[in-house]
This record gives sequence, structure tokens and C-alpha cells, in this order.
Amino acid sequence: MDVTAAHRFAGKLTELRARSGNPSVRELERHMPFARSTISDNLSGRSLPSWAFVEAFVRACGHAAGTTEESLHLAQWREALRQAKGIAAAAPDRDFPRVREAYLERIRRRYGHAELGALAPGGDPDRPGLIPLREIFVPPEVRADPPPVELPRELVRRLVDRGEIRHGDLPPGIDAETLDRIRRSHRGQPARPVLDVIADDTRHGLVLLGDPGAGKSTVARYLTLRLAEAGDEGTLPVLVELRAYADARWRTGTLLDLIERLSEAGGHGLPRTVLEGYLRAGGRAVMIFDGLDEIFDPRLREEVADEIAGLAARFPSARVVVTSRVIGYQRSVFDREEFRTYLLQDLDRPRIERFLTAWYRLAAGDRPAEADRLRDRLLAAMDEVAAVRELAGNPLLLTIMAMLGRKRDLPRDRRDVYEHAVAVLAAQWDPSRHLRDERHTREHADLDVQDRLALLRRIARRMQDAPAGLAGNHLLDHDLIDEVAGFLRSEHGLPPGRAKAVARAITDEFRTRNFILSHYGAGVHGFVHRAFLEYLTAAGIADRVTTGDDDLLQVYARRWPDPAWEETLVLLAGMVEPAQAGQIVDHLLTADPLWFLGPRDPGIGRSSESGARNIMTALRCLNEVRDVAALPRQCSAAVNAVINMLEHIAEQRVFAGSPVARTLVETAAPMLTRIGGHHPRIRSRYRDWYLMRGRFLRIPLEGEDFIDFQVPPAAQTGAGLLRDDGEFAAVLNGLVRFGDVPALRDDVLDALARGRPGDPEVLASLRDVAEHDSIGAARRGMVQGVAMAARPAGAAWDWVQACLADDDPFLRDGAVAAFGFEWRAHPEALPIVCRAAVTDRDPSVRSAAIGVLAVNWTADPRAGAALREIARSDAEPSVRIDAADRLIAAWSTEPETVSLLRRVVDDPAIPRWFRSRLRQELVGVTTAGPVARPLPERSADPRRIRLDAVIDAARGTDLSRERAVAARPEDRIAIVRALAVGWAGDPALLPWLCDLARTTTDGRLTETILWTVATTWPDRSEQTELMRDVLAGDFPADVRGTAMMLLAAGGRADPAVPELLRKLTGAEDDHVRSLAVELLGTGWPRDPEIVALVRSFAETDGADAVRYAALKALLLARRPDPETLELLRRMAVADSDPRMRRFAVEHLTVGWHDDPATLALVRRQAVNGVTGDDRAAAVQALAGGWRGDPATRELLHGFVAQGEEADPDRWRAAIRALAERWPYDQEIVGLAGRIEAEEEW
Repeated sequence: MDVTAAHRFAGKLTELRARSGNPSVRELERHMPFARSTISDNLSGRSLPSWAFVEAFVRACGHAAGTTEESLHLAQWREALRQAKGIAAAAPDRDFPRVREAYLERIRRRYGHAELGALAPGGDPDRPGLIPLREIFVPPEVRADPPPVELPRELVRRLVDRGEIRHGDLPPGIDAETLDRIRRSHRGQPARPVLDVIADDTRHGLVLLGDPGAGKSTVARYLTLRLAEAGDEGTLPVLVELRAYADARWRTGTLLDLIERLSEAGGHGLPRTVLEGYLRAGGRAVMIFDGLDEIFDPRLREEVADEIAGLAARFPSARVVVTSRVIGYQRSVFDREEFRTYLLQDLDRPRIERFLTAWYRLAAGDRPAEADRLRDRLLAAMDEVAAVRELAGNPLLLTIMAMLGRKRDLPRDRRDVYEHAVAVLAAQWDPSRHLRDERHTREHADLDVQDRLALLRRIARRMQDAPAGLAGNHLLDHDLIDEVAGFLRSEHGLPPGRAKAVARAITDEFRTRNFILSHYGAGVHGFVHRAFLEYLTAAGIADRVTTGDDDLLQVYARRWPDPAWEETLVLLAGMVEPAQAGQIVDHLLTADPLWFLGPRDPGIGRSSESGARNIMTALRCLNEVRDVAALPRQCSAAVNAVINMLEHIAEQRVFAGSPVARTLVETAAPMLTRIGGHHPRIRSRYRDWYLMRGRFLRIPLEGEDFIDFQVPPAAQTGAGLLRDDGEFAAVLNGLVRFGDVPALRDDVLDALARGRPGDPEVLASLRDVAEHDSIGAARRGMVQGVAMAARPAGAAWDWVQACLADDDPFLRDGAVAAFGFEWRAHPEALPIVCRAAVTDRDPSVRSAAIGVLAVNWTADPRAGAALREIARSDAEPSVRIDAADRLIAAWSTEPETVSLLRRVVDDPAIPRWFRSRLRQELVGVTTAGPVARPLPERSADPRRIRLDAVIDAARGTDLSRERAVAARPEDRIAIVRALAVGWAGDPALLPWLCDLARTTTDGRLTETILWTVATTWPDRSEQTELMRDVLAGDFPADVRGTAMMLLAAGGRADPAVPELLRKLTGAEDDHVRSLAVELLGTGWPRDPEIVALVRSFAETDGADAVRYAALKALLLARRPDPETLELLRRMAVADSDPRMRRFAVEHLTVGWHDDPATLALVRRQAVNGVTGDDRAAAVQALAGGWRGDPATRELLHGFVAQGEEADPDRWRAAIRALAERWPYDQEIVGLAGRIEAEEEW
């Protein structure tokens, strides 16, 4: 190799890159089928690159520069590479260049387009035409030396992601040692791009294994195409599709003879003398033998493997690649010849996104916005439904999804995807490969696709009736064969003996060829994707319901408590008529009146799965109905149930991260989004409830010396439903800037980011708050919010990247969270978080990054390596402790981790308590790994056990209800709520509840009845009259406040409601008055009289609470008129309450920091404020709103220089502000640490 020539050619490439605007390696990687390491190596000048690389590099530079195809001068670049190499391909005779060029042209024509016709639904007018392979191909990754074991995809993913599987989830025959081999394979062999492996592997022979649909043949074709496009300067590609060798007519002579026969038949091979002469002369070639598994005779397959290995030995200048399915692959021949074995991996999220982007850009033509919409819809379906996400990793199934995604609304129509995917896979079967008897071959010939699907549904039913049920997803071999044989006997009249033989062949075919069943070993089979089992089970039940063999509601009554059945029941709801689906929703919503006390049988499922299962399943079933507009009553009942759950979270002080709260966001929010488009009245119902009631709900958290608040996820739950509602958006924008409860701002932030993704106004607002808010936690959250609302590209990417380098640790912390959670699928996310964990200058940011790594990348060896480096060498003992703690939790089975942690035990800088704990943890660590720690048994809530019987007795008459409520005071609330859920149709129940609310002396019971009747019977006049009676009566202030909010929520269209609120602004109780003022200002912001009234309360009322409520109402109305601005300025300087002066300064800073008058006012307050608190608040505001102003920093340093004695409060505030926003001054940082230590002491 002429090294000088290589350097000169690399210099030319570097010059082209510079002329093209010097795109980064990251940008080049986006437009090239090569990894960054390969790009860097080829630009280093150590060796000459291939033509495939040069062409891709020139095209990528052209894309960066915006040049046309003609301006790329590819022919000149090819000639330059030819001259640099100074060689010509070895030729056995004078005709070789002509023969080679003709052959390569035929290859380019044959493999230039993807073969997709067989995947499209029959009769689809939009069946894909000729799609260029290079436009949609996304190179998958591979791992070396895969363990020989099959498991369902869901179990593999759980094992790799979490490192733990429960014993009950394992099929028979799978033990801890097997699982450990899988886990070690994933962690010990990092995934690499397949094309890099083929190019870089030092051995000249390798085997690519993969499941059906994993992309083996596509990789082979793409590689062949790229080499053929390189022309006579590239490596000669030879692709042999071995399924031809399985045909006896082709099975004469050697593989080289077969290649010659292919040349004679279709021009896709080369004459043997030409190819053999070229290889003997040392010509470079890549010989790809695709589909070794297509040779079904095991003896013949071994002979072919021997011959392939022999070719590799005879022609060392040829790289030999073999592809095969995993099932049936025997590696002994290739191991003997030192072939390296790799396993194709499922596509990860970035690769899926790249494929969908390319696919829909081609499908949508000149409509890029439509392409992005289709791509984002399918990606959202993957995020929402685990089964869709699991299937999407398989390229074949992802392509089917992409085809159907143009006309189907995923995930709601995912059953169509499952049906089509199973049909496509079943259509490929040919059990005759496994039969020796010609009679048996003829006997299965009549099984068409519908027969095969019917058979699969029968297998699914047998599996659901097995002891493990749907949760197990496994069936013993003899049971499976018996079921198939029974189908053949009953449906096709085969006699028992022949039915058994054909059943064995069909079972083998499904497992080895169709990617439907897996063999787990020990005579056990199961569906390879759980989604297939769930779909087929649902389809079978739907068939039996149609024929009258199954009672639909009985199926739901029996199965809904079991989490393993949830997805099946949801799919089933979409397969029946809308009227039947409506009955299902009605049944489920009332199936468990005591849902809020937990499940009847906590042994079903995990604790995290408990909480309103019947309601969540009902919502998902409703979302599955195609014509949801035909079910207005069920839609209304579903929204009422959602509001009731949000009220429950606040009333019962349920932790905001609880299963109930999470399922509202994950399940209820998508359902509301969909039905809102069909039912405008439902939108206004939820919006009015949120504005008048939902945003006021609080969950107090009380400690010995603090009180804090959480909130139910009311804004997030309604974000999609109210995406286009201007009033809702205005209030959310106000709350994210001016909200006074951090948890409320977080909920609103999530609602804005997820409900209005990509909205420029939202993104600008979030960035503004992140840069100027005085509260560090708010700034951190807003950075993450930007990543929630935007794709990892363009201005959003650049801004979050800038936050990583900002002086403010809260912004850096937020950026780490952005990459670690919102953008974790991006290929640069993990390296970015690793760098932050290792190199950030602030220990708190490093610790935060450590936590992100431990949560999101437990399966990635790069994360483990970073944590080991931190535990070994971080300068801060507390950070080393964090890293060691995470390592012991997730990486304890890796020998290098155990060795490192043993050194940590002996580190004197680590506190003794942690070393002691670590020593105890290490005692039990073995390399066998955590397979399945049994979960502790949970018992039902005692009230649940007691009240099940009480509720049954209480549902009859008023007298029985009164006895039930009087029996045990601690049960009253539960009984009232259960009656409203289970027996809302009883005409006597609502009047009885209203009377009970008016007469009971239990204020909490009254309040519960108020929100219960408001959410259960929102349109009934009885509940409205009850609210008015409570407001007029002698009830506690908090009870009257609840009645006021609920009345306003249901009566914004009633002129009498604002009039009543006006009267209540004159009430004696400040709580009642302040709430009435805020409801008026928020609920009727366009009424000038109401706005003037609210402003007058803000200016002149004698109660601080009332003035603050009025100020919030004015700010949330998002009417930054001059009067409101002037009011804030007066309050900041002259209000009698120091808290109001602080609030006014903070709100001015967040809302009007661009106004020069605001800066002048805040500076004056910092210098001349009435009290030390006033001056300290102004200092904090200056550091937030005007951090980029050099004069501000100089002023704060001046306050520090004046000394503590001159103004202690301001001095401390200035030190804190400088240390937080400009933390590079070590003297200031030291003073801040001293202050913090003194205050802690």
C-alpha cells in the first residue's frame, strides 16, 4: 500500500469537507451507512478507502453544502481513487472487464429495489411499487458469539433491560444458567453495525444469524448492491441464494457450478472459469451465501457448509459471508474454519426512526409534513403499546407496520397489523419439507391461509386454558401436537395416525420457518411474540361470540382482574360491534365499586399493577372502538370516571407517582385525546373542571419541620384532549410562568410539552423560564420540558447542548435529564450522559447523571464502564458512593465490578457505614446473577374484605344505606363512593346522597359526596342545588370552597353562577372570598366588569390572601395589559405584605424581564428595598432575569464586597446567587458552602 497516496487522497476528502461547510462527523454519519469510527479511520489517511465509502462521503458533503447531483462529480472521484490505488482488477483474460461490467449491471438491476409486494395487504391500491433499496435500508447491529437458546422477545427484553425475571414467568426447562448465558452475551459483547463488522473483521469468514424477518437477506442484497455500484474498482460481489440449491434440479456439481448455472439462467452469476480465474489471481471478492437454513436436509446442509468453508480456504482473497436462521444452525463446521458468528439484533429506536423517516418520505412524495406526521404517529404507537414496540424491532414486521400505518390509526388499529403479520408469516409455510410420506404431503395441501389462522387461534385457546394461562405463553410439546392433530381430524377428516404425522410437521414448520412459535427446550413451545398470542386469543373469542359459543360479558366478568388478559380484552373490544363494545365499557366501569381500596386479590399481578384496573381497561376498550362517535354515553361516563380518579388522588392523598396517577397519564390521556375530537361537549366539561377545580387540587406532604405539596396529573391527563383549546393553553402558559406550587408547574410543563409538541410558542416559553426563573428546580425542569416538546434536532438540540456547557448547574442537570430520558433513543445520548457523569465540575450533576445511567442503560456495558471509572477515581467521595451503590444494584454479577467494589470496601475516604453495607452486599454476590427474587405476598386492604359484603347489603333501600353508613364511621366515605360507582342508575341514590350531605356533621364526608355527585351526575339539577345549599349554609370554609369550585366548573355557561361568585367575594371568611375572586378572574376573563373587580381586589383588599388570589387570576388570564403591569410594579415596592412584594418582584422578572423598566425597578429594590428580605428577593431576581448582564454580576459582587455586617440578608443572597449562576469563582463558592453549613448546623 502506498501510504503517501493514501494520505494525499485523504487530504482531498478533507478539502471537500471544508468546502462543504465542514460538517461534523455526527452530521456525516446521519447521511452515510458507516459508523463514526469508520468515517474517522477512512479520513485518517492510513489506507485508501473503498469506492462505496468515497461515494457516500461525497454525497454526504453534497447534502451539507446543498449541491446538486451533477455537482458531485462522482466520475472524477472514482477516477481519482483508481489512480490512487494504481491497480486494476486481476483479470483471467482480455474479456474480463466487459464480462464483469455486464455482470455488475445485472446485479444493480436485480438488487436495486426492495422486494415488498408479498408483504402488502391483498387488493390494496397503495401496494408499494419499486422502492430503491439504498433509500430505505438501515444497517442493523450484530453481537458476536450468541448463546444457542430461544425465548419469547418480551422475556429477553426484560432480562436484558432489568436483569431480572420472576420464576413464574419462565417456561419449563429454562433455568438460571440459561438466562445468565443470555445476559452475559448481551453485556459482554457490545452491539456493532453489521456493515462495520463485515468490513473490519480480521477473519475472512463470518456467519450472520437471525430470526425470520431480521434482515439477513436484505443485508446480503444491500451489501451486494453497494459493491456492485462501486464498479470495477470495488470488491467483486457474488451473492448465492442457497434456496436454489435446495431444489434437486439445481443440485448438480459444486457451488461454483451453481453460480455458473445462475449466470446461464438469469445473468445473476458468473461463468465458473471467469470467477475461478479471478479468485485464483488474488482478486478481491465478497462471496455471500444467503439462507443456509433453506437447505432442509440436514446432511446436505452440512455438506454445503463444508464446501463453503473449503472455498474460504482455497481463496483467501475472498471474504465469505454466510447467513442462516438461528434454528437448525450447526456451527461446528464454521468454528473449525475459524468463522466468526454474529447474531442480528432487533432494530433499536434510532434505527426504527431512520427507517420510518425514509419510508414515509418516499411514500408521501412531495409532502414532507405528511411524512413526518405518519412517522410520528407510528413512533407514538410504539411508545404507547409495549407489544407494538416489541414487534417493531423486527424489520419484516416493521415494514408491515409502515405499510399499514398509512391507512391505519395505530395503536388503535394494531389488531390489523397483528392479523396481517400473522397471515404473512403463516402464508410462507410448507410443512412438506418436514414430511417423508407423499400421502401426508398431499393431505395438508388444502390448508389455506384461513385454515392456518384458525389453527393458530385454536393453539392460542389451548394455551389460555393451560394451568399458566395467558401469563405463561407456553405449551408442552405433546399438548401442542394433540391440538394440531385434533384440528386436522375435526376440520379435515384425517385419520388419527396421519393427523399426528402431519401435526408434527406443522409444528416444526411454525417453529423453524414462520417465526410464530419458539421452542424453549425440554419439549415446550410458545409464541415468539406475546402479541401474536393475545391477538389470536381475542380473534378466537370473537369468532365464538359470533357463533354464540361464548357470552361476551361473561368473558370480561371472568377475566378483567387478571393483568395477563388485559391486552386480549382490549383487542377483543375492537373486534366486536360498537354496540357490544359499549356494553363492555358499561360493564367494566361498574365492575369494581371498591376499586379505590385496591384489588380483591392482590396476588394477581404486582403491586404496581393495582389501582382502578377495571376503569383503565374500560378506557382502553373504548379507545379501541373504530366508531367512537357512536358511543356518546360511554364517552361521557369515561370522562366522568377520569375526573373522579383525579379527585380521588387528592382526597386520599395518593402519592402522585402511584400506579393510579401513572395510568391516568399513560392510559386515560390517549383515550381523552381521541374521543375529544368527536364530542366537543366532553372537551368543555374537562376544561371547565380543570380551570375551576382541577388546578386547585393539592396533596399535602407533611414532615416534622416542612410541608410540601404534590398535585394529581390533571393537566397532563387533559393535554391531548384540549390541545387546540386556546383558553386551556393560556392558563397553562400562565401557570408554567407564575404557578406558586412547584409540583403544579411540573404537571403543567409536562402537559404543554406532550400536548403541544413542536409548538414554537411553547418552546420559546419553556426556554424563557429556564433561563430567567429564580428557582433552580424550575430551570432544570424547563430544560427537560424543551426536550419533551421537541425532536432531538435543530434549534432545540443546539439549545439543550448549550445547556450542557452552561455555568448554571441546574441547566446542566436539566440537559442531562433531557438526553437521559426524553432523547435517550438518540445515538449520542448515552455518550453525552457518560461524559457528564465523569467530567461535570459539579458533584450534584455528576450524581444526577449516574442516576440516569443506572435507570436507563443497565444493559449497556458502556454505562457500566463509566460507573466503574467514577467509583474508582472521582474526586468526591459522595459521588464514588453513588456510583458504587448503582453498580451493586445493577452490575454486581460482572467480575470487573465485583473486583472494583472490593477495592471500594478498603477505601478509607469512603464512610464506614457504606463500606460495611457494601461488604455485606458483596458476600452474597455470585456471577450467577439475579434471575428472580420472589415478590412478597400482599394482602388485601382490611376494609376491602369487610366492605365487599357491606356494599352488597347497602344497595337495596334508603334504610339499608343508612344502616351501612352508620355502622362504622371510618367506612362511610368508601361506602358512599362505592354506591355511586356501582349503582348510579338507581333513581333513589342521588337524592339520598344529597340529603346525607346536607345533614351529616362529618365535613370530610360532605366534601366527598360533593365531588362524587358532581363527577357521577354532572348534568343533574339535584347536584347543582346541593352545591348552592352548601354555599348558603353553615358549613366549614373548605367544604364551601369545594362546593364553589364544583358549581363554577359545571356552570360557566349559567349567568347566575358568576353573579353568585360576586356575592361570595363579600363573605366573612378570607378563604371563601379569595377563592371566589380567583374563580371569577379565571373563569370569566373576557368580562371587563369582572376584570375590573378582580383588579380592585388586588389593589385594595385588606386581606393578603385575597390580594394574592386576585393577582394570580390576572396573571393566569395572560392579559399583560399596562394596568396589570403597573399594578405589579406598585405591589413590588409598596404593598404592605412582604410576601406580596416578593411575589410581585418574582413575577415581574419572569414575565417582563425584557422591559428595561423592570430591570431598573429590581435594581432599586436590591439597593433600597424596605427590608432585608426585600433586598434579598431582588438580588435573587437579578441573578435569574439578567444573568447575561455584566453590570448585574458587578452589582452582586459589590454587595458581597460590602460585607456581612452592612446587610446580612442581601450579602447571603448575593453569595448564593453568584455561586449558583456563576459558580467558577472559588472564593464565592467557598463562602456559599460556609453559609450552607452554618444553616444546617
